[in-house]
Amino acid sequence: MPLVSIVMSVFNEDKHLRHSLYSILNQSFRDFEFLIVNDCSTDNSMTIINESAKHDARIKIIHNAERLGLTKSLNLAITMSRGKYIARMDADDIALPKRFEHQVHFLEHNEDIGVVGTSFYEIDENGRILGVVYMPQDDSAIRRNIFRFNPFFHSSVMIRRLALFDVGLYNEDFRYAQDYELWFRILEHYRGANLGAVLMQRRKHRRTLTFSNINAQYRFSFMACKRGTAYIKPNFISRTYIYRYRIISVIPHHIVHIVNKIRPHNLKRLIVGTYIRNHKH
Repeated sequence: MPLVSIVMSVFNEDKHLRHSLYSILNQSFRDFEFLIVNDCSTDNSMTIINESAKHDARIKIIHNAERLGLTKSLNLAITMSRGKYIARMDADDIALPKRFEHQVHFLEHNEDIGVVGTSFYEIDENGRILGVVYMPQDDSAIRRNIFRFNPFFHSSVMIRRLALFDVGLYNEDFRYAQDYELWFRILEHYRGANLGAVLMQRRKHRRTLTFSNINAQYRFSFMACKRGTAYIKPNFISRTYIYRYRIISVIPHHIVHIVNKIRPHNLKRLIVGTYIRNHKH
């Protein structure tokens, strides 16, 4: 029985997929299974996955008969997993070699933690480092900031299986911000943490920089926070941040795009609470 189950959903990600798979299969921690959902890809993604699976029996491929989207695909993989810990990974991001080693050690020694993420580098389409992001590390800082921004980088998290099944997996009503909504439910019963070590690389490419569905993403973030007030009680200031999501969700799409171009990843340095980006030249 593997200690860790890694879940990934893939839809037409052939450009960066090979590098992402390599980063998982070459982790210093080896006791895992790797469940990859092919969500009806029409590009070269399956060829790349099959090549890796031929050489590594830890890869388990799940084929969707029809496109389900990220939320349902993740739940499908999780229900088929066996690990004590569930780790997330996106098909265009990179896990640094000791990511799982550090996260497993942390969870094994902190039984009250339900979810642990990591700090990460932001990289461009060519892998050039744009900056480093340090997420809020301790549980109190996470709760203090959760209504201001999503306090976990989804692709970096490792979740205690018991915690995930206790709260009912991802909410399939959420097409976007499904991770954000989940954190509120987990944090009702468990503590959260982010490791200070930089153990991931998050790729910023044209699709993520422009947010082709940005209005919907903000709308679902607003819904996540509104529901989240049942699990974590916001103070007055935090409540104002919730409605910021709602306001942005109805701003005309082209204006949001313009504002998005001066988002923090383009700034030399930004500190918002404990959320820090340092630009790397």
